[in-house]
Amino acid sequence: MITFEIKDMTCGHCVSTISSAIATIDHQAELIVDMARQRISVQSASATAAALQQALENAGYAATQITEVTEAEAYPGIPDMRSSCCH
Repeated sequence: MITFEIKDMTCGHCVSTISSAIATIDHQAELIVDMARQRISVQSASATAAALQQALENAGYAATQITEVTEAEAYPGIPDMRSSCCH
């Protein structure tokens, strides 16, 4: 998963534009948006981080790649099931 911080992502229109930009690189890419932290995480089988970043910049959004993201950061609000037991 490749994560970017996009400081000027402020609304649903921004998300739509960003989603379209990502789709131009890989139409099958999965996108997770965290509006509160102004981050997106992209799961792509074919696109490189550099290609994704260039697509975002071409769409008018300055994107900074976040190099180390934990699962908890990429998927906020989803409990880490490895740290607890249901029995």
